[in-house]
Amino acid sequence: MTTTANLALPYIEPNQAQKHVTLNTALGMLDAVIQIGVRSRSIVAPPLDPRNGERFIPASEAEAAWAGHVGEMAIYQDGAWSFIPPQGGWLVFVEDENALIVRDGSSWRNVIASALNPIGQIGINATASAINRLTVSSDATLFDHDGEGHQLKLNKVNTGETTSCLFQSGYSGRAEVGLIDTDDLSFKVSSNGIDFETALTLKTDTGFAGLGTDVPASRLHVQQDHDARLTIDTVQSGAGGGFDILNSTDGQNWRVTGSPSNFKVRDHTAMLDKFLIMPGASGIGAIMNTPRFGIGTTSPTAQLHVNGPVRIGAYAKANLPDAATTGAGAIVLVTDEASGVVLAFSDGAQWRRVTDRATVA
Repeated sequence: MTTTANLALPYIEPNQAQKHVTLNTALGMLDAVIQIGVRSRSIVAPPLDPRNGERFIPASEAEAAWAGHVGEMAIYQDGAWSFIPPQGGWLVFVEDENALIVRDGSSWRNVIASALNPIGQIGINATASAINRLTVSSDATLFDHDGEGHQLKLNKVNTGETTSCLFQSGYSGRAEVGLIDTDDLSFKVSSNGIDFETALTLKTDTGFAGLGTDVPASRLHVQQDHDARLTIDTVQSGAGGGFDILNSTDGQNWRVTGSPSNFKVRDHTAMLDKFLIMPGASGIGAIMNTPRFGIGTTSPTAQLHVNGPVRIGAYAKANLPDAATTGAGAIVLVTDEASGVVLAFSDGAQWRRVTDRATVA
């Protein structure tokens, strides 16, 4: 054998002349391949002014003096480039990557990345397990962008499985958000970590939202076993609240509001109140800014058009309301007139029978 088995260092032969040449060649090779650190493995041509002893790994499409030596060790020694084919298992530190790479026999691989991809479990300041393969014990965890945005992906095998974020207190679940047993997005809460109540469901096929129901039939569907309602609470004294019903295409806007003084429906496009109710047992109601109002008809011909019988209040004479307070034009049914039951109207001062205009007495 004329060279060593692993590094192919030249042996000094018996009675060899110029032994120092062989020895120097071997020392140069040792200097090149022991404690290997290269400047870079991403450039394709030799630098213009290399330092003696500098090492590189020529990148793909290497050219000039490096042509034909892609992936090899390129060493600048004594004013010339020499090349050493790497062997499997060699470790090299790449300066411009701050990375340790290893030769796997045919290519270079990042040692850390290769060890972590894939890796069965990893614990950061904690111990991972077969279930919690990634475990982090920390006051905070940051997933940062890499120049643009950032997505966190959670995937499940099929519709019937669960992919979610579970929020715990003392390792007991209190809230869960995700695709839980379906492909619809659910928000669930629990007071004991065992029994979970669905607070909100968002349907993936319609975009409908359900409060208390997982099959919402409209954009917002509220369901409760009893007394289902929405609460709009205004805490400032004297102020009210409400909601708008609008058509953003046609421009019509209806506003429903409630306050300590009244409840009303308003044509907010025309800025006209249409319906108003005052609070309390004695609170009055009013229909306003409506030239004709129909009951039982959609085509009223008078200010009040009732398509059907109308029933008015019936009173004994002793219980008749004050005619002046009620106002002229009011009509009542008097049940105990001498001539029998009769309609009566207020002239603004007293009640008169409709039949003969005589005063009800």
